[in-house]
Amino acid sequence: MASAEERSKRMIHTAGCLIIGDEILGGKGIAEAEQTVDTNSTYLAKYCFKLGMSLKRVEIIGDDEDEIIEATRRMSDNYDFVVTRQAHPDEG
Repeated sequence: MASAEERSKRMIHTAGCLIIGDEILGGKGIAEAEQTVDTNSTYLAKYCFKLGMSLKRVEIIGDDEDEIIEATRRMSDNYDFVVTRQAHPDEG
């Protein structure tokens, strides 16, 4: 595994996108009649293409802390650029 300093000096060729939220997986929105739809990955795919990066993986996971940590670490090890996005952050 490359150090953070080594990774910061590399060119960005590959990207991964991690969408986090039970709302996306369950299709539920704020109101019962609404449905939460992921639009982030489509935007990121266009952004990566425009910059010459290859979007290699889009992953959608629930709001489980251990799963978020594992997925973030795995994607960071495998891709040059990783974007994470919480569907609807908890209020509090």
